Amino acid sequence: MTDSYRDQVVIELYENPDHNQVLDNYRIVIQPNGKIDLDWLNDALEAMFHKADENGTVVLATPYVLVQRRSETHWGAAGAQAQFFIETAAHIGSIGLDTTIGMAIGTLINELRNRGYTVHHGKLEDLTQDEIAAYGMRAVESKFGIPVSQLSLKSDGIDDSGQYAVSAIDNQGITYAVTFVIRGGLTEIRQSSRTMP
Repeated sequence: MTDSYRDQVVIELYENPDHNQVLDNYRIVIQPNGKIDLDWLNDALEAMFHKADENGTVVLATPYVLVQRRSETHWGAAGAQAQFFIETAAHIGSIGLDTTIGMAIGTLINELRNRGYTVHHGKLEDLTQDEIAAYGMRAVESKFGIPVSQLSLKSDGIDDSGQYAVSAIDNQGITYAVTFVIRGGLTEIRQSSRTMP
């Protein structure tokens, strides 16, 4: 067991049987409230796509791709996140939890909660205003090393190109702005700026 501190862990599942079009999706957001064993979580996610055959040998039940990303910031504000991006041929289900994979997701969510983690889950949708602000503030923190606790939200929304945009100001009057997109649970900063008072 290798527990490590993470502020947040995001799991995103995409049903994409032919690698051409995503048919369905599901997101799980974990607030570990301290440490979490990411190796255990990776193994639990892999196990959802395997089964035991008639001889008891574990075999692949459905094709999948699992990508894991761990990030830590030790520049100014400290923070740690992990993301798991899963693309699968398996049917996820119209509400996420009504299939074999969906039942495995439900079991995983229960286990995470039993371990004391706060878990939110549901279909992937466009970001709400609160989510735009939260992702944007973390992007400012990551890009410029200014802790979110030292920032005040100035504006948030969607720019003319359809990308999310957030600006924040610190206690010295410096304004930070980021334009970003969310891809596979990862925040990709497209533009950033810092404006002195």
